[in-house]
Amino acid sequence: MSALRRRCGPLVVGALLLLAAAGCPDAGPPVPGAGSAAVSPTAGATTPDAPPARIVSLAPNVTETIFALGRGDRIVGATRYCDYPAEAKELPRVGDYSNPSLELVVAAEPDLVVTPAEGLTRPLIEKLEQLGIAVHVFRAKDVDTTVAAIRALGVAIGAPEEGDRVADDLEAASAEVARLAANARGAGNAPPRVLFCIDRSPLVLAGAGSLGDDLLRRCGAENVAAKLETAYPRPPLETVLTLAPDVIIDAVMVPGGDPHELAVEFWRTQAPTIPAVKSGRVYGLVPDRVVRAGPRLAGGLRELARAVHGIGE
Repeated sequence: MSALRRRCGPLVVGALLLLAAAGCPDAGPPVPGAGSAAVSPTAGATTPDAPPARIVSLAPNVTETIFALGRGDRIVGATRYCDYPAEAKELPRVGDYSNPSLELVVAAEPDLVVTPAEGLTRPLIEKLEQLGIAVHVFRAKDVDTTVAAIRALGVAIGAPEEGDRVADDLEAASAEVARLAANARGAGNAPPRVLFCIDRSPLVLAGAGSLGDDLLRRCGAENVAAKLETAYPRPPLETVLTLAPDVIIDAVMVPGGDPHELAVEFWRTQAPTIPAVKSGRVYGLVPDRVVRAGPRLAGGLRELARAVHGIGE
């Protein structure tokens, strides 16, 4: 089908424009198994007949993973926020993470489109499949599902051994962190109470069910924002004061400057009475290592555990 599309490129684009004219809805709820019956509920993918030579990635963590699996040279399209590794910044763009351009995706003539579960809506996936384009859904929301997603993607793009290697590293990091946390806490000691901040304007925290919540649990910490009901609560600063965390993990995307210094300065000026601030337990981490569900979570998890337990201070 891919070769046919390349011979009939103008016809495909014409068909695409007709589909777009019919209306492509805004991104909706997560798609657990979108598309035709070929979408496997276990693997979460429609698989091309052979390992894909041309791949479009529709999320930064997907792009990182494809590069980590040694197939970055096969990516022919990515979103505007796909920025790691450095080579990803040079990839052709197919729109934003939340609103990819169907026209640009098809014009890239991919054999496979890889999307996060919360990305493409069912109608958009169906339109891609109507044009003969296979879709693989990368379902990663915590460490366990990220491990499974990496392995599944490795199979889908013809790199199963590489997928196992990267997934094994993440599993090893999780086991290492569990041992570190057990040794750091000791018997009978209460877990450190931690606030995981992912944005400051507005204030956005990692709540129950979020990736950050899973990482904190693996580090043997209590997530003080878990009681705020949503996965990514946006409480007023006054609420944070009442949570009184012992440790603040600040993983906010900053356009310039040192993440740790900027984090310490923000919390020192905005909430000086919080126990974490008073005791100097505010840590600014590089956000992509702890908020993107992909290969770099292995290093990010180790870094997070050291910060949570004050190791190396």
